[in-house]
Amino acid sequence: MAAVRSVGPEFYGESSLPFPVLETLEFEDMHNWKKWLPFAQDQVFPCLKLLSIRNCPQLEGKVPENLDSLATLKLLNARNW
Repeated sequence: MAAVRSVGPEFYGESSLPFPVLETLEFEDMHNWKKWLPFAQDQVFPCLKLLSIRNCPQLEGKVPENLDSLATLKLLNARNW
């Protein structure tokens, strides 16, 4: 995953409700990742309970909005978040 610089439409796919049952999402050691582009619709990850971002030091911005089910956010070496 070292080559990834942004996460956006190609990640979400063509669904109007991406990842409808995903509960855990972890990103790790993505040293060149800089942007997490928001999903065009309001709702994404409707069941997400845990979001973990580790060793992504270039990532800028903020946590995606509308993560209503999110219970745990873990950030480690994500300085700009």
